Amino acid sequence: MSWWPRPKRRIAAGRRSRRGGIVPALHEIQQSFGRGLRSGDFGAVAASVTHPARLSIYRNHFLISLGEALAATYPAVKAAVGEACFSGLARRFVLANPPVAPVLAEYGAEFADFLADQAEVAGLPYLPDLARLEWAMNRAAVAADAPSVGLPELAAIAPERLTASRLAQHPAIALVDSAYPVSALRDAVLAGEGFDLTGAREECLLVYRRDGAVALRNMDAGGFALLRGMFEQGRPLGQAFEAARLSEAELASVLAMLGEIGAITGVEFDHER
Repeated sequence: MSWWPRPKRRIAAGRRSRRGGIVPALHEIQQSFGRGLRSGDFGAVAASVTHPARLSIYRNHFLISLGEALAATYPAVKAAVGEACFSGLARRFVLANPPVAPVLAEYGAEFADFLADQAEVAGLPYLPDLARLEWAMNRAAVAADAPSVGLPELAAIAPERLTASRLAQHPAIALVDSAYPVSALRDAVLAGEGFDLTGAREECLLVYRRDGAVALRNMDAGGFALLRGMFEQGRPLGQAFEAARLSEAELASVLAMLGEIGAITGVEFDHER
């Protein structure tokens, strides 16, 4: 006699079960389950499972796990608002923004925009930008690696071809600008220290990864505008250079820095696209 449990007879969607009632289709069960995770009311799906009480346990685990994922991604935000406030914010965010990917490290991209709309943290106007910085650092930490193009390779390209080209950024590269010194704010709140915003100046940051560690580099407005034009707006180098209003010496300095940190992974020419 086999110890393996006898399989239950499958019931096609739309047919009646032995208990009576119509068995919902799989997609209907999935939709009802998703709504139940957000609202706590599992409705029809509860009648389709053997132990409906476990659905509430699963929902609680769902909320806790995603809340912990947000806390891991946004430790400075949590430190700035306190654990109780963060828990409430995280719960509301999770209920309004269920994950669309199975990887927890990819969850929480919308948290900064969410924070900007929350009345209870309106007294911390820097908080959304702090969250944007932490998200950029999180993405830099987990981004795929890629071979880089160094300054010698760039220098070997004829100037007229280089200015017409588009420089591809490393997957770990991100740009964050703020009206507040968010990198210093992050350091202060994580250390449990106060921070005086009187006379605070805006900050333009290049986020990158080097030797496996996430790093930040402060940029001046012109250099940051160049990077934004190239990396976020996809402009050719020459167009981004003109829009940033840099001198040729400043351009050379930025390109040397990008080559040093491995920020460029390719040079694309329009006729090759």
